[in-house]
This record gives sequence, C-alpha cells and structure tokens, in this order.
Amino acid sequence: MSAVLTIRTLRVWRARDAVPVLWANPNALFPLMAEFPWAAQGRLAFDGEIVVDEPVVEPGTVLGLPPDWPGPERPLRVRASTAAG
Repeated sequence: MSAVLTIRTLRVWRARDAVPVLWANPNALFPLMAEFPWAAQGRLAFDGEIVVDEPVVEPGTVLGLPPDWPGPERPLRVRASTAAG
C-alpha cells in the first residue's frame, strides 16, 4: 500500500474545516507520486511521536466554499398545492 488518506468526523456542514491527513508508506514498493496540497501530511518520527504537518492549501478553498460555510440558509418556501377532485 502506497498511502492512506484519512479524515476525522467528516460532516457536510463542517466540510470547510475538515482536514484530511495523508499517511504515505515510506517503504512502499510503488510510492505515491501525486501531491495533495489540501491534505495534512502525517508521519511517525524517529522517536515514535506522531507528527502531522498542516496542509499547504486549506481544503475549503479547494472546494470553493466561502469562509462562512454553510452560512445562513435561505428560508424554505412551501407552495400550497390544490387537490383536484
């Protein structure tokens, strides 16, 4: 396995702030060659400590979400239906 992409508690209303973490396998036979600037990079340090670097680009920016996402919702408009009969 080349890498694993994880995300903690993904909810649509928190999509702007949800930061995925990419865990690359340093011993992979076929290492992951793609770059994911919107994902944090996770790794295990030599002392056994888990290190997670911040992403270069915020995920909400990549998704095109405004800073106030999800923001105020528009009011729900319900049309009255007439039953024929």
